[in-house]
Amino acid sequence: MPATSFVGRRPELAQARRLLAATRLLTLTGPGGVGKTRLAARVAEEAVRGFPDGVWLVPLAAVRDGALVPHAVADALGIRDETGRAPLDTVVEQLRDRRLMLVLDNCEHVTDACASLAAAVLGATGGVRVLATSRHRLGLTEEHLLPVSPLATPAPGDVRSGREFPALRLFADRAAAVAPGFKITDHNRAAVARLCHRLDGLPLAIELAAVRMHALGVEQLDERLGDHLGAHYRLLTCGSPAAPPRHQTLRSAVDWSHDLCTPAEQLAWAHLSVFTGSFDLAGAEAVCGDSFGGGSGDTVGVGAAGEPAPAGAGRAAEGTGTAPSDTTRPSGESTPPPTRPGSPAAPGTRAEAVRTNTLATRAEQAHPGDEPHPPGTTRADNRSETAQPDTTHRPHGDPAPAAPADANEPPTLAGGEAGSGTGRGTGTGTSARAGAVGAAACVARAAVLDAVVGLVEKSVLVREVGGAGEVGGTRYRMLALLREYGLEKLEALGAAGDTRRRLCAHFVRVAEEHERGWFGPDQPATLAGLRAEHDNLRAALDFCLTTPGEAPRGLRLIGSLWFYWIARGAWSELRHWWQRLLLRGGRRPPPELTRAHWAAALIPLVRSRTNAVLRSGAPCPPTLAPHQIPDVRPLADVLGRQTGRVGDDERRLLAFHLLSRVEMAATLTFHGRPERAVPLCVDALAVCEAYGEQWVRSYVLSALATARWALGEHEAAAESARRCLRLPYVTGEPHAVGGALEMLAVVTAARGDTERAAVLRGAAHRIRYDLGHDPPAGRRQTRGAPGDGPYGEAHRRGYELSVREALAYALGEPRSASGAGRTARTAPPVPGSGLTRRELEVAALIASGMTNRQIAERLVISRRTAEGHVERILAKLGFAARSQVAAWFSGLSR
Repeated sequence: MPATSFVGRRPELAQARRLLAATRLLTLTGPGGVGKTRLAARVAEEAVRGFPDGVWLVPLAAVRDGALVPHAVADALGIRDETGRAPLDTVVEQLRDRRLMLVLDNCEHVTDACASLAAAVLGATGGVRVLATSRHRLGLTEEHLLPVSPLATPAPGDVRSGREFPALRLFADRAAAVAPGFKITDHNRAAVARLCHRLDGLPLAIELAAVRMHALGVEQLDERLGDHLGAHYRLLTCGSPAAPPRHQTLRSAVDWSHDLCTPAEQLAWAHLSVFTGSFDLAGAEAVCGDSFGGGSGDTVGVGAAGEPAPAGAGRAAEGTGTAPSDTTRPSGESTPPPTRPGSPAAPGTRAEAVRTNTLATRAEQAHPGDEPHPPGTTRADNRSETAQPDTTHRPHGDPAPAAPADANEPPTLAGGEAGSGTGRGTGTGTSARAGAVGAAACVARAAVLDAVVGLVEKSVLVREVGGAGEVGGTRYRMLALLREYGLEKLEALGAAGDTRRRLCAHFVRVAEEHERGWFGPDQPATLAGLRAEHDNLRAALDFCLTTPGEAPRGLRLIGSLWFYWIARGAWSELRHWWQRLLLRGGRRPPPELTRAHWAAALIPLVRSRTNAVLRSGAPCPPTLAPHQIPDVRPLADVLGRQTGRVGDDERRLLAFHLLSRVEMAATLTFHGRPERAVPLCVDALAVCEAYGEQWVRSYVLSALATARWALGEHEAAAESARRCLRLPYVTGEPHAVGGALEMLAVVTAARGDTERAAVLRGAAHRIRYDLGHDPPAGRRQTRGAPGDGPYGEAHRRGYELSVREALAYALGEPRSASGAGRTARTAPPVPGSGLTRRELEVAALIASGMTNRQIAERLVISRRTAEGHVERILAKLGFAARSQVAAWFSGLSR
């Protein structure tokens, strides 16, 4: 949700509350930029208390294919499905017993899909409400509409205070952010009122204008905007007399912001619009390509009304997306044309100094002490002992591609390490990568950096900094409406196809680099980084699917990311892409996709056999005779060398070698031969530990714990489960925590500690419920249901634990060591209140003024879990408002 303050909309908020009480589907409608998303966020925040299972935002602006809408909902809810069912069926099934609100944001481009999903969910559930935002209605009979109008502005001559008009308050709020101390006074009120009136009270247009207050006074801003809007009203009216006035106003405001950008910033705005999600600097450099190679303002201009700029202003060469050049270097790199004084890259300017200093610093940081390498090679080529070409499993014996599949692929910017933001070179020697160390490429990268910084300053891009638990580094995001505008400019340049190809090529490099390094210690960071790029991956795959000749590249992309789809449980989306791309590609699947198929089939088999053993409650009797058990060679023999020294080719396959042994171990335990399973797991575990690998190791440790439990080695089995819970990958993935807790609960019960086993199982059940896999505790009808006795009480205690607390409990650590439950006040015992210790901690945080989101962050729990705690506190204490809880707790603390 936006970090800026919420201004006005009190009547709309009140009406939305009334409508949501009477209907299960409410759509906020209105033109782009009117504030539908912001209003929906506030409505949802105020409605949280009425939904024990939470309020869930599903952003759809980046979803271009309606078939992906159910996937987006599953992603937002954290639903993992490995059953192979249709994603809509999975979502409906998981929501059947829930009481929650879905906020479907930006539905206008996937209206039919949103309508189908809403109809299916509302028809199958009784406790789900849907709040949608769209430029037009979804078209369902049960739908209620709430039109969102622009903010109120004073009429000419109105002398009332500016604080009485939301549009003026919004302008003052946003202007004060860039011009500290700005206030509406009697002196400037008339100018602010005129400005807001010119902009028809449209919030986005007002915010784009207010950002200019860091350089202009309000009178100057009003005058310049008035001149601009007058000219563009005439242009727009001539071009489209039927265009609604408010649409004309918003378009004029965005045009004005575009005109105030430098030519380089205009070009970057156009190119960066191909990102549907947030992006990092390496991604920006990749998609801008050699369009910045000349570094001159003469080569990057874009006409304000969408047409290419006049000759000399920088229309990209037709079909290439690159600036024209009269001379070419021997390596194929364009020679920068002479720069003019005052251009973005002119010698002696601040921008040139920034570029020079930035590139010098980044080059030193990225490659300290590197020796020069010959033309046509990269640093990766010079490290042949660690970066060998992949020539295995290629169709028709073809060598592994060393560059994007298209031989005419536009070159990307120098040395951008895929997805890292560090600028370090990756890839395998091509002339484009060799040119990455050239002077023109260095200037280009600095030009992109300057353009990005300028767009952030002008509020075209929003800067996002990764926090705790998120992908590190700085990322950037463009609002959906500004992205649409940028795409128009890109189409006018004739460079949309080439820019999207560069986007695809960038993510193919990202994917292949991450696949090469997947079997290693950086798996949690890799998954976090790819999650941040998920919307952009979808955009790249959609381009491959809809563009003739690009399907092979899309198959290569999804195949290289097999580990990402499998590890995050997005198997249905993986199938969505590979089935469509195979139909479009009309060729044999690449080896990367074969690996994805294999992993997608193997892991459910491992899990099903392990679960079958554990559900039986006792070790399985032997069903295999000794002669039926195949001999399995040690891994060192299979690899033909020391496992600690395998090359990149073998390292890519190590995960599959080890998962095969996990599957064999699970099968042997299932057939009553756990004594043969243990050596397989020990052998695989040694390899995982040698590489610092964690994902496969979690499966190895689970299989080892199961086998040792079946052998009666309960202490060893418990230690294997605890080792699994200590892995950073596992602690960051709730589904993995839940599985390990289930295993530890079974082992603990076998050791005779029934109460502790019940707490562990309760914690595991709560995690599965939060992930959409279990019904609520009160409606569970399975073996081991909690009941009302001592076991049930222990189970409920576990059910109240956060993930962090459950980990601390399972590992035998003090509760404070988990980091959960640390509050500003000590939660005192309150006899007769009925509140659990966790609920008392939440009450303390409510009393300190925290929102549900802040409570979730403090206690390291999901927001939905925090909301559930608040609901139970209100119910147990008989209160109707959080303020009553705060007053009650404050009275206890005095």
